[in-house]
Amino acid sequence: MNKKSIKGNVFSIKKFAVHDGPGIRTTIFFSGCPLNCLWCHNPESKCNLLSSDENDFISIAELIKKVEKDSIFYDESGGGVTISGGEPLVQKEFLIDLLRALTTRNIHTVLDTTGFSTTAVFKDVAKFVDLFLYDLKIMNNKKHIKYTGVSNSEIHENFEYLTTIDKKVWVRFPMIPGITNDTENIRSIGLFIKNRKNIQRISVLPYHPLAGHKYKKLNKEWEMGDLKTPEKKEIERVCSIFEEYGLKTFIGG
Repeated sequence: MNKKSIKGNVFSIKKFAVHDGPGIRTTIFFSGCPLNCLWCHNPESKCNLLSSDENDFISIAELIKKVEKDSIFYDESGGGVTISGGEPLVQKEFLIDLLRALTTRNIHTVLDTTGFSTTAVFKDVAKFVDLFLYDLKIMNNKKHIKYTGVSNSEIHENFEYLTTIDKKVWVRFPMIPGITNDTENIRSIGLFIKNRKNIQRISVLPYHPLAGHKYKKLNKEWEMGDLKTPEKKEIERVCSIFEEYGLKTFIGG
């Protein structure tokens, strides 16, 4: 396929997003993810990666046309474009082409990622990213494999790489009752990221059951069942532990 004709598989574009990085942003959701997190809130990201429906695919030129319409809002708010998923790194070539196009237009770029990728791919992509929203879920590797389906070794290696190149990072911690919110895991994450000057904040993302309707629509089983959103006291407990490690801690976003 001619490089100029490469199209990406995108399942959603959200305008005026305010929780996916600084300022007012356009968030582009890529299809495809190699992880199988039990609590996944975007199950639709896995359903159309191999779709033959051309409506699922879009060119770089088409995407740039869409996002440039809101450039005035980016400029006034310090915003830009966030690329999320799924896991955007799955579509490496299209991702790099899009990031490069945004960078040449001086549009601020954010990559919302699990960090699961070969280091070679990750390094190629990182060149064009201004800020990473980086998921850290479970530090114990066996437990990580159990609940996400993949090892966290490359995730941690790529995280370390961002420190070596002083790339700005907002850590995102999905707070899942009974899975990620135990004290040992929280302290392990705190120890892993403290004293890294490139880490600007950690966002605690409390579990919510709002994705349940998506699973019904897709005729998929919602494995989280009747799990409830954590209570305020539990959320505050988790935040206080992270703060012990000198981390700027936020709830949500």
